[in-house]
Amino acid sequence: MGLEGVIVGMERFGASAPYKTLYEKFGLTSEAVAQAARELLKERD
Repeated sequence: MGLEGVIVGMERFGASAPYKTLYEKFGLTSEAVAQAARELLKERD
């Protein structure tokens, strides 16, 4: 990741639900990862 990278992850814990529900609620989706990558690449242009 380095100093200029981004993290897509949870910042808290303790929620209880099926993992798919939690991933969606906390933004841990493939689209969120792709968007973070696009924004990171755009900043480097």
